[in-house]
Amino acid sequence: MDCRVSGGNRSLTESNGSLNMPEYKSAYDLARDIVQYYAPLTKGSIRLPSYKQPDITLKISPSCHPDFAALMGSICAKLDLTDRTQFSEDECRLFCYQRLNGWNKLYTKGLSGQELLYSSTQHKDNLFHPAYAMTMLLGEKILSMIGRDQYGPSRYEARHISSHSLLMPFNV
Repeated sequence: MDCRVSGGNRSLTESNGSLNMPEYKSAYDLARDIVQYYAPLTKGSIRLPSYKQPDITLKISPSCHPDFAALMGSICAKLDLTDRTQFSEDECRLFCYQRLNGWNKLYTKGLSGQELLYSSTQHKDNLFHPAYAMTMLLGEKILSMIGRDQYGPSRYEARHISSHSLLMPFNV
């Protein structure tokens, strides 16, 4: 079953409550579909605050190269949800909606009446997917701002990037 948006009503979950996710070539493809699915659902809601930055926390390990830590800090400070060269309007809307309402409300926005009756275990399992996808999308934005010459093997080894955490508050 395909989860891609083609218009009309469709669901991200199958009848058994498991998330209906096709095979994706990258986390960015998954994030793009999550944005396409959830963004229209948030348009009829209350006016969103005009947050300029996503709700993130950068945790840098003590073993991090100091130059890379400074670079990550400066890049995260430059993130601007209102800058359309960084974030699309729909991406901005989702990050603002999530920051105002939390992951749980964003996730339940996409559920049908029947899907709301699924067990709490199924909901917790399925809630992870949009949160993961949006976190990966944010990571892709940060890496594109850094530039390949800054995070490629010639500048910093791959272990510098993989040893850091970019956290979005995940309150269920």
